[in-house]
Amino acid sequence: MGENLEVAKWSLESALKMLDALPSGGIPLDERRDIRIKIQMGLNALTQNEKAIWLKTKKGKDILTEFHEASAKLKDTVERFDDETSSKFLEGVKAALMDVETGTKKINEETRRRSMVVT
Repeated sequence: MGENLEVAKWSLESALKMLDALPSGGIPLDERRDIRIKIQMGLNALTQNEKAIWLKTKKGKDILTEFHEASAKLKDTVERFDDETSSKFLEGVKAALMDVETGTKKINEETRRRSMVVT
């Protein structure tokens, strides 16, 4: 469990660093900002739930595995930037980012669900 979480965090952090290193003309500024925000939201979800016990359950492990795969895919997509295919690159990043967003939503929803107090 911890390995998937740490690798997912590392992948998202690497994607952020690579995104910042891209030439300014590669991706429009507003698109770059949106991508950064969504990646940061994923990082925040992982960081806030690092010690959550529910991550050790089957459902938690499955969510982390999916998130790990999505973050690795995003990192690999950002890594393959090529100036000549920047529009295609942006489409690939957005597709990979959707998977990261889905994982973020799953983590946040499961956290919310498990933190509800029955009265």
